[in-house]
Amino acid sequence: MKTLCCAVLSLLTLAATAAPQRTAVVDLEKVFKEYYKSKIAEGAIRQQAEIFRAYLLKLQDQIRQLETECNTARDKAQNLALEESARTAAAETLRSKTRELAAKRAEAEQYATERNRQMREFEQQKRQDILADIRAEIRRRALAEGYDFVLDSSGKTMNDVPTVLYCNPAVDLTEEVLKTLNATATAPAETTTAPAASAAKPAGQ
Repeated sequence: MKTLCCAVLSLLTLAATAAPQRTAVVDLEKVFKEYYKSKIAEGAIRQQAEIFRAYLLKLQDQIRQLETECNTARDKAQNLALEESARTAAAETLRSKTRELAAKRAEAEQYATERNRQMREFEQQKRQDILADIRAEIRRRALAEGYDFVLDSSGKTMNDVPTVLYCNPAVDLTEEVLKTLNATATAPAETTTAPAASAAKPAGQ
């Protein structure tokens, strides 16, 4: 019994003398939004999306033109007032234009699908790169200042309630992290290169 009491007392003594764990918070949503590289990435994403959109509009114009040509050829092929040779030529034109139209529609559909995938991957990569910068700075600061845990104060539960209900402003590292991350920003910020503009046009076009 005496041995057990001594063991319990020893554990209590160790618990009392152990250094308390230190916890800090960072508003990750704010840091991500106000990090200068996020603004650069947004500009690059918009620029690339506009390139893709412009080429898709061009394909749609070509489709409308082919539809018009098909309708014109169909009308001529069915016009009994025309000579048979003219109707035959129109029918052949209709078959040719119909094939072109089907190919162009398939091209536009494939283009839209591929470019949407490419944009998702581009946005995801940009986000991962930015988050890597932020996490590295948070880790550096936590190690330097002796924090054992850093929580995201912008996170919410499934009930849309903040996961961090209260924190001492003294352990909120948000502004310090932002200041360090933005210290290397240049003015005005230069937009990084998005996926090659040539990627907006399928190979062979």
